[in-house]
Amino acid sequence: MLHLTGRLIEADVVLFYGPYVDISVLRSAGVEGELYIGGERDITANRLVEMLDDFAAVDRGADLPSWLRPAPDSLLH
Repeated sequence: MLHLTGRLIEADVVLFYGPYVDISVLRSAGVEGELYIGGERDITANRLVEMLDDFAAVDRGADLPSWLRPAPDSLLH
């Protein structure tokens, strides 16, 4: 597991055999954070680098990438 901490986001990146990547992102938004999840199958090293670059862009204020979606409410409680 890789844990990334930035100014606006925290992310856990987990690589599984297959290869499959599972990602959870907590984005700071005021008092409460927003949880987002995403993942991809058959991930390549280049694609993983692109996803990590997306995190850096979000931490600089960019919009969330399309491969991240809001976590179901049940995961927040």
